[in-house]
Amino acid sequence: MILSTALSALDSSVFGGLHTTDELRAILGERGLLARFLQVETELAAAQADLDIIPAEVAAALRAVTPDNLDIARLAHRTSAAGYPIVGLVEQLAEIVPDGLGQYAHWGATTQDIMDTAAVLQIVAALDVIERDLLHTLAALMELEAQHGSAVMVGRSQLQHALPITFGYRVASWTAPLLRHLDRLAELRHRVAVVQLGGAVGSLAAMAPHGMDVRRELARRLGLAAPLISWHATRDRFVEVVAWAAQVAASLGKIGLDIVVGSQTEVAELSEPSAPGRGVSSTMPQKRNPIGAQQLLRAARLTRSYLDLALDAAVADAERATAVWSLEWHAVAPALGVCGGAARTAADVLAGLHVDTAAMAANLGRTHGLIMAESVMMRLAPTLGRQAAHDELEAMVTASVESGASFAALVARRDPNLAAAVSPDAYLGHIAEQVAAVMSEAAARVGGHPSEAGYQT
Repeated sequence: MILSTALSALDSSVFGGLHTTDELRAILGERGLLARFLQVETELAAAQADLDIIPAEVAAALRAVTPDNLDIARLAHRTSAAGYPIVGLVEQLAEIVPDGLGQYAHWGATTQDIMDTAAVLQIVAALDVIERDLLHTLAALMELEAQHGSAVMVGRSQLQHALPITFGYRVASWTAPLLRHLDRLAELRHRVAVVQLGGAVGSLAAMAPHGMDVRRELARRLGLAAPLISWHATRDRFVEVVAWAAQVAASLGKIGLDIVVGSQTEVAELSEPSAPGRGVSSTMPQKRNPIGAQQLLRAARLTRSYLDLALDAAVADAERATAVWSLEWHAVAPALGVCGGAARTAADVLAGLHVDTAAMAANLGRTHGLIMAESVMMRLAPTLGRQAAHDELEAMVTASVESGASFAALVARRDPNLAAAVSPDAYLGHIAEQVAAVMSEAAARVGGHPSEAGYQT
């Protein structure tokens, strides 16, 4: 492999795999963008030819041009001079396309028409990939719940023992936000998959009286919708995409954080899939670092920063913005690349996650029953009153901690009839119903049993 000159870690030969995937890099990277520039120019010519605005031969000639036909060094030079790449692209098309047909490329369009529409095509393709990997993640979560969901474990509040839960409840809590994100994705798609064609200030004056027809036909050819009005300086569509990516990454980051906490030596309830060389330390042979979970945490933080840029770009002046529009070049594709990388990593980590139910049981018993204090309090509250019961249990907890006596033994000494109140299995409330509801919805999305999702690690 030849080392790249990439400045961004996303495009680095060494660091890139820690952030995104080759599949998404192919969609969202430079070659993918150039290919979509050409696609938009080609289909624009075809739409205009259908309305007898330009010769019919132009689209066929443009369709033969690929990124390999472009002089990238020259394009880079012209981009540096003009501030945008489409000027240089159109110049080269005028030369590459034979018989003078290249002169009809970009007829009546403006730079942002081509760049925005190409970006939309990239977004649509990337969202399809991310959705697929989120479904793989759901399948892995379903399998975890099916295998280990009934295991009773410590529910933690501010990282301290709170009340007993099941591991299935933890898994369902990871799952539910992903279901909502898939709902959001379905809702945002029709708002985002929209063509941009407006000409210099959005009026389509250079294509009148056929401008609206050209726009509708271009949209049809690209599999996009036509907007009600040109949107050069209204950027909420791209903000919504980045915000969605940031929310997805945040939910996956929560899973990563729970895995990091659960894999601490002192907790040891969870551990990432094991493979030779995975998560090793350069100096400590015993270490197996949770590198996948760390990627999820990193993705959550990165996508949040991209959202800040996207929001800045949305505060645009007049009909065609000045510098802020170009901020999206540093926000939209990276946000989707990092979010998609996290979705793929989550699917891999969860599919191979090791769950130690024995450690969960041991941790549950670590405080000798103190985790059941609320259970006992609520048994006494109807007779003593809630606050009086709380005060008595607080004193009993203090006595247990100071004396080292088993809390369960102190409860039994106080009232043998309270024995059931110190059983974690008997104080799970409505966990089972909630887990069943979430996992049933997940199964509906995945298409049945997780083994039917077709995901292989």
